[in-house]
Amino acid sequence: MAALLSRMGRNVRTFFAQIRHDDLMVLRDLIEAGKLRSVIDRTYPLDEAGAAMAYVEAGHARGKVVVTV
Repeated sequence: MAALLSRMGRNVRTFFAQIRHDDLMVLRDLIEAGKLRSVIDRTYPLDEAGAAMAYVEAGHARGKVVVTV
């Protein structure tokens, strides 16, 4: 995906997260306690990925924008 976006003239950076067991357990506890939740603004099917990107780039998204496969 990063290569595709780079060819389209978009600046793309990648990073690798260090996943730690203790951190995952804290997240699990927060989720189970109802103190952490995902905020999904909109979902788009894969064939509308361009519209999803345009929505995000326009600054309208107030949560995560999900593209479903």
